Amino acid sequence: MGLLDLFAKREKRKLPRTNVVETGWIRTSRNAFPHICVIWDLSERGARVAITSQTRLGEHVELSLSRNQEVPTRCRVVWSGPGQAGLEFEANVGPVVELLNRKRSVTAASG
Repeated sequence: MGLLDLFAKREKRKLPRTNVVETGWIRTSRNAFPHICVIWDLSERGARVAITSQTRLGEHVELSLSRNQEVPTRCRVVWSGPGQAGLEFEANVGPVVELLNRKRSVTAASG
């Protein structure tokens, strides 16, 4: 069994991710002040973000694409590890899907 076979068996996402590398902001229920993060990859249903080690996530967070976004995307924290977290979108997915579509358009145009 090769490395690609091993990765394919571990992959549990229902939708493929697109690399985006964008700045975002996370708000937790414990702290209304937004923590900066980096959105590494994205799908219509979720994202992987890089966070600082001081960011303590709860079960749910709000993800914004700009610091002052009026209505952030509500997310469930699916997993978290040192400096990263996996988020599943629950509400107001429009802004993140727009970002995803823009990134896919750029990738398709350059490919």
